[in-house]
Amino acid sequence: QTRNLGDAKFKGLELDFRQRMTFLPGPLKGLTVRANYTYLKSKGNFGGTTSLNPNGLAGFIPRAYNVGLLYTYGKFGASFDMNYTGRWPVTNVSAPGAVGNRFRDPWTVMNAGIRYDIYTNTTLFANVSNLEQEGRQEYIYNESRPRHMYVIPRAVKFGVTGRF
Repeated sequence: QTRNLGDAKFKGLELDFRQRMTFLPGPLKGLTVRANYTYLKSKGNFGGTTSLNPNGLAGFIPRAYNVGLLYTYGKFGASFDMNYTGRWPVTNVSAPGAVGNRFRDPWTVMNAGIRYDIYTNTTLFANVSNLEQEGRQEYIYNESRPRHMYVIPRAVKFGVTGRF
């Protein structure tokens, strides 16, 4: 049965920056810097006796950012990325005190890669995901009540790509 569960409001801002550093001398001209930042403020009521606190709506991530460096020089390329996701609610319970709400802790993941163009249409690459083997964690209501602690291992991928 379809029904309306309540209401929600949110405001946000997203900033994105990308700059190729072509003004730098020599091999440094191949450097590109990028950054992205997201800010969300949310609130709502899903039929409970209390409104959910600001930044308390499930699925809305209040703070997130990404920064990265890309480098290209001749046939060689490299990249580094860092992605941050702030604390956010995974589920909401509209009850006084919301003691059943589940949250995800802040999480930072770093990735790096290199590539070499063997021919104009063939590239050799190696990528490492989750350099520090960070895993995400969830808890119920407060940090002293852990729900899930994920172990996410580092992943190394290498290979050859081709365009024909």
